[in-house]
Amino acid sequence: MIPYFKPHLSGKSADDRLKNIVSTIQEEQNKIIRANMLTPLIVQGVAGSGKTTIALHRIAYLVYNYEGKFRPEEFMIIAPNKFFLNYISNVLPDLGVEDVLQYTFEDFAYNIIGKRLKISDSNEKLVAIVNKDFDNINNGDVLLMIQESKFKSSMKFKDIVDNFLKAIEENYIQKKDFIIEGTLITPFSEIQELFLNTYKIYPFYKRILEIKKHLLSNLNSKIPIIIEKLKSIRKEKISNLYYLELSEKDIYAKRIEIFEQYEDIIHILEKKPDKLVNEYFNTLPNIDALGFYKHFLEHFLEEFKFKYDEKLLTYLQKNTLKNIINKEISFEDLAPILYIHYKIYGIKSKMNLKHIIIDEAQDYGEFQFWTLKTILNSNSLTILGDIAQRCTFIQRY
Repeated sequence: MIPYFKPHLSGKSADDRLKNIVSTIQEEQNKIIRANMLTPLIVQGVAGSGKTTIALHRIAYLVYNYEGKFRPEEFMIIAPNKFFLNYISNVLPDLGVEDVLQYTFEDFAYNIIGKRLKISDSNEKLVAIVNKDFDNINNGDVLLMIQESKFKSSMKFKDIVDNFLKAIEENYIQKKDFIIEGTLITPFSEIQELFLNTYKIYPFYKRILEIKKHLLSNLNSKIPIIIEKLKSIRKEKISNLYYLELSEKDIYAKRIEIFEQYEDIIHILEKKPDKLVNEYFNTLPNIDALGFYKHFLEHFLEEFKFKYDEKLLTYLQKNTLKNIINKEISFEDLAPILYIHYKIYGIKSKMNLKHIIIDEAQDYGEFQFWTLKTILNSNSLTILGDIAQRCTFIQRY
């Protein structure tokens, strides 16, 4: 076949390797490489069919053919493990492509969450299952172990998490008006409307930042009136001192005390009104996504036991909380934690990605895909996998 670009090769061994790769590309694989990048592409292929290699050629093809529109760093590959990433890192430069973002799902989650979490070894779960009597696999914790992992990766679990986030959203802000020195600045009903509707497209944290601007603007417009009122009250209180049976020394001390008391708040109003706005929000939950997830398991999941399998949700609840207490989570917990973090705190910087490739897609459940799509906000996807390899006991059952 005629190559679609001239790769930047480094040395004879790289040249030979690339020639071998290119020479093995078949017509059907070539169609995959050149498929429209704006349409999501799902590639099913058995082990050893060259899915990963074809995916890398697809990136090279897209970078070459859309040169000037897209940069390599606007492409992302999500691979199942570090071994795949090492292979990718070695091959892509031979195809003339540098700086493509490369993550495992775990590392992508850590990058968004901002901390690393200890993931329990999934092989230990498989060993535990294998060592059981398969004639009785429908009994005991073995089946629950399988069902737990499958349920956590499902859209049903995502729906429960969404209900939890809705409850958090409705109670995120303290239910009281924003009042400064007896003057109503903004009623709670208006603040809640801003949070629930006006700024709904933003994560909770970003909504609060926008509402702070709104409250500060309202406060600034009323500061002159508040200050005048405070000065008037101060003057009256000082005048009233002379009607009290106090010594001249005591009157002088009280005058200083009253003056300083009101001068402090006047100074804040004049110089640091944002401090008063920040104080209004000082009751916001101060926990990370893992803390919210723990709260979800402890206090919210119970409400859904009537709707789903009560025995399963009870096992899921107890097992997951036990793991969290032991400072570890399972791979299936990453998606809900990542999703909660994104919905509440958002991400530090927008990811301007033009195309995402997900390799070994059979290892992911619906919730993982939904979370990736939600955060990456792109329909330009190449998804590669092999249904026949979806043979972990967790997924098979």
